[in-house]
Amino acid sequence: MNAQSGPQFAGEDLSFAVLHWLVSHLQDVGKIQLQKLAYFLQESYGIPLGYTFRMHHYGPYSRELDNDLLKLRLMGFVDVQPDTSGYGFHVTPLSEPEAGWANALAPYESQLGDAIAKLGNLPAYLLEIQATIHYVSQLVEGASAEEVVTIVHGLKPKFLPESIAEAREQLQQLGLLETQPARG
Repeated sequence: MNAQSGPQFAGEDLSFAVLHWLVSHLQDVGKIQLQKLAYFLQESYGIPLGYTFRMHHYGPYSRELDNDLLKLRLMGFVDVQPDTSGYGFHVTPLSEPEAGWANALAPYESQLGDAIAKLGNLPAYLLEIQATIHYVSQLVEGASAEEVVTIVHGLKPKFLPESIAEAREQLQQLGLLETQPARG
Protein backbone atom coordinates (compact mmCIF):
# COMPACT_ATOMS: atom_id res chain seq x y z
CA MET A 1 0.00 0.00 0.00
CA ASN A 2 1.68 3.13 -1.16
CA ALA A 3 0.78 6.76 -1.65
CA GLN A 4 1.41 8.73 -4.79
CA SER A 5 2.91 12.15 -3.97
CA GLY A 6 1.68 12.78 -0.46
CA PRO A 7 -1.54 11.76 1.22
CA GLN A 8 -3.54 11.06 -1.92
CA PHE A 9 -4.77 7.47 -1.73
CA ALA A 10 -6.92 5.74 -4.27
CA GLY A 11 -8.41 2.38 -5.01
CA GLU A 12 -8.41 -0.31 -2.38
CA ASP A 13 -6.43 1.73 0.17
CA LEU A 14 -9.15 4.35 0.45
CA SER A 15 -12.18 2.12 -0.11
CA PHE A 16 -10.95 -0.50 2.39
CA ALA A 17 -10.09 2.24 4.89
CA VAL A 18 -13.53 3.86 4.58
CA LEU A 19 -15.45 0.58 4.82
CA HIS A 20 -13.45 -0.54 7.85
CA TRP A 21 -13.90 2.92 9.43
CA LEU A 22 -17.67 2.73 8.97
CA VAL A 23 -17.89 -0.77 10.43
CA SER A 24 -15.62 0.17 13.34
CA HIS A 25 -17.59 3.30 14.19
CA LEU A 26 -21.00 1.65 13.93
CA GLN A 27 -19.84 -1.68 15.48
CA ASP A 28 -22.75 -3.64 13.96
CA VAL A 29 -23.99 -2.45 10.59
CA GLY A 30 -26.12 -4.15 7.97
CA LYS A 31 -24.95 -4.61 4.41
CA ILE A 32 -27.76 -2.37 3.12
CA GLN A 33 -26.78 0.39 5.55
CA LEU A 34 -23.12 0.03 4.57
CA GLN A 35 -23.99 0.28 0.87
CA LYS A 36 -26.07 3.42 1.40
CA LEU A 37 -23.55 5.13 3.70
CA ALA A 38 -20.78 4.49 1.16
CA TYR A 39 -23.09 5.79 -1.58
CA PHE A 40 -23.59 9.06 0.28
CA LEU A 41 -19.89 9.36 1.14
CA GLN A 42 -19.04 9.09 -2.55
CA GLU A 43 -21.96 10.89 -4.17
CA SER A 44 -22.80 13.61 -1.62
CA TYR A 45 -19.52 14.08 0.21
CA GLY A 46 -17.21 13.63 -2.78
CA ILE A 47 -14.96 10.95 -1.29
CA PRO A 48 -13.45 9.21 -4.34
CA LEU A 49 -14.21 5.58 -3.50
CA GLY A 50 -14.39 4.56 -7.15
CA TYR A 51 -17.61 2.58 -6.86
CA THR A 52 -20.22 2.32 -9.60
CA PHE A 53 -23.72 2.39 -8.17
CA ARG A 54 -26.73 1.06 -10.05
CA MET A 55 -30.37 0.94 -9.02
CA HIS A 56 -31.13 -2.30 -7.24
CA HIS A 57 -33.97 -3.73 -5.17
CA TYR A 58 -32.88 -1.79 -2.05
CA GLY A 59 -31.73 1.36 -3.84
CA PRO A 60 -28.29 2.26 -5.22
CA TYR A 61 -25.99 -0.76 -5.02
CA SER A 62 -22.35 -1.34 -5.91
CA ARG A 63 -21.11 -4.81 -6.76
CA GLU A 64 -17.53 -3.54 -6.29
CA LEU A 65 -18.35 -2.47 -2.73
CA ASP A 66 -19.80 -5.92 -2.00
CA ASN A 67 -16.59 -7.46 -3.38
CA ASP A 68 -14.46 -5.16 -1.20
CA LEU A 69 -16.48 -6.19 1.84
CA LEU A 70 -15.81 -9.84 0.99
CA LYS A 71 -12.07 -9.08 0.66
CA LEU A 72 -12.08 -7.34 4.05
CA ARG A 73 -13.78 -10.40 5.51
CA LEU A 74 -11.28 -12.79 3.94
CA MET A 75 -8.37 -10.67 5.22
CA GLY A 76 -9.82 -10.88 8.74
CA PHE A 77 -10.76 -7.22 9.20
CA VAL A 78 -14.54 -7.68 9.44
CA ASP A 79 -17.03 -10.43 10.10
CA VAL A 80 -20.22 -10.83 8.07
CA GLN A 81 -22.94 -13.03 9.57
CA PRO A 82 -26.57 -13.54 8.54
CA ASP A 83 -29.14 -12.21 10.95
CA THR A 84 -30.69 -14.96 13.05
CA SER A 85 -34.15 -13.85 11.92
CA GLY A 86 -33.15 -14.74 8.37
CA TYR A 87 -33.31 -11.17 7.10
CA GLY A 88 -30.16 -9.19 6.45
CA PHE A 89 -26.59 -9.38 7.70
CA HIS A 90 -24.49 -8.10 10.57
CA VAL A 91 -21.10 -6.65 9.67
CA THR A 92 -18.82 -6.22 12.68
CA PRO A 93 -15.14 -5.27 13.10
CA LEU A 94 -12.63 -8.02 13.89
CA SER A 95 -9.28 -6.25 13.94
CA GLU A 96 -7.56 -2.89 13.94
CA PRO A 97 -7.15 -1.13 10.60
CA GLU A 98 -3.98 -1.35 8.53
CA ALA A 99 -1.42 1.26 9.54
CA GLY A 100 -1.66 3.19 6.25
CA TRP A 101 -5.43 3.47 6.34
CA ALA A 102 -5.33 6.36 8.82
CA ASN A 103 -3.31 8.34 6.27
CA ALA A 104 -5.83 7.48 3.55
CA LEU A 105 -8.69 8.72 5.75
CA ALA A 106 -7.01 11.89 7.03
CA PRO A 107 -8.12 14.19 4.18
CA TYR A 108 -11.74 13.09 4.64
CA GLU A 109 -12.16 13.18 8.43
CA SER A 110 -14.69 16.00 8.42
CA GLN A 111 -16.84 14.37 5.72
CA LEU A 112 -16.77 11.02 7.53
CA GLY A 113 -17.73 12.61 10.84
CA ASP A 114 -20.51 14.65 9.25
CA ALA A 115 -21.94 11.63 7.44
CA ILE A 116 -21.95 9.50 10.59
CA ALA A 117 -23.58 12.32 12.56
CA LYS A 118 -26.32 12.81 9.96
CA LEU A 119 -26.88 9.27 8.69
CA GLY A 120 -25.14 6.79 10.99
CA ASN A 121 -28.14 6.07 13.21
CA LEU A 122 -30.76 5.84 10.47
CA PRO A 123 -32.47 2.48 9.85
CA ALA A 124 -31.82 0.64 6.60
CA TYR A 125 -35.27 1.39 5.14
CA LEU A 126 -34.79 5.15 5.55
CA LEU A 127 -31.27 5.05 4.08
CA GLU A 128 -32.72 3.01 1.20
CA ILE A 129 -35.35 5.60 0.38
CA GLN A 130 -33.02 8.57 0.88
CA ALA A 131 -30.29 7.06 -1.31
CA THR A 132 -32.89 6.30 -3.98
CA ILE A 133 -34.15 9.89 -3.82
CA HIS A 134 -30.59 11.17 -4.19
CA TYR A 135 -29.87 8.76 -7.05
CA VAL A 136 -33.00 9.81 -8.96
CA SER A 137 -32.32 13.51 -8.28
CA GLN A 138 -28.84 13.16 -9.78
CA LEU A 139 -30.05 11.05 -12.71
CA VAL A 140 -32.94 13.34 -13.68
CA GLU A 141 -31.34 16.76 -13.45
CA GLY A 142 -33.75 19.61 -12.96
CA ALA A 143 -36.60 17.37 -11.80
CA SER A 144 -38.98 19.04 -9.40
CA ALA A 145 -39.52 17.65 -5.91
CA GLU A 146 -42.89 16.28 -7.05
CA GLU A 147 -41.34 14.57 -10.10
CA VAL A 148 -38.66 12.95 -7.93
CA VAL A 149 -41.32 11.68 -5.51
CA THR A 150 -43.34 10.23 -8.41
CA ILE A 151 -40.29 8.49 -9.94
CA VAL A 152 -39.13 7.11 -6.60
CA HIS A 153 -42.63 5.87 -5.80
CA GLY A 154 -42.63 4.08 -9.18
CA LEU A 155 -39.35 2.40 -8.25
CA LYS A 156 -40.34 1.75 -4.64
CA PRO A 157 -44.13 1.35 -4.45
CA LYS A 158 -43.80 -0.09 -0.93
CA PHE A 159 -43.17 3.50 0.26
CA LEU A 160 -46.05 5.98 0.33
CA PRO A 161 -45.57 9.19 -1.67
CA GLU A 162 -45.94 11.19 1.58
CA SER A 163 -43.08 9.21 3.17
CA ILE A 164 -40.92 9.76 0.10
CA ALA A 165 -41.65 13.50 0.13
CA GLU A 166 -40.79 13.66 3.84
CA ALA A 167 -37.52 11.77 3.30
CA ARG A 168 -36.66 14.11 0.41
CA GLU A 169 -37.28 17.12 2.64
CA GLN A 170 -35.02 15.62 5.32
CA LEU A 171 -32.24 15.17 2.75
CA GLN A 172 -32.72 18.75 1.61
CA GLN A 173 -32.50 20.01 5.20
CA LEU A 174 -29.33 17.97 5.77
CA GLY A 175 -27.78 19.51 2.66
CA LEU A 176 -27.31 16.12 1.00
CA LEU A 177 -29.09 16.61 -2.29
CA GLU A 178 -26.22 18.49 -3.88
CA THR A 179 -23.02 16.70 -4.82
CA GLN A 180 -20.08 18.18 -2.95
CA PRO A 181 -16.61 18.32 -4.50
CA ALA A 182 -13.91 16.04 -3.13
CA ARG A 183 -11.75 17.66 -0.48
CA GLY A 184 -8.37 16.66 0.67
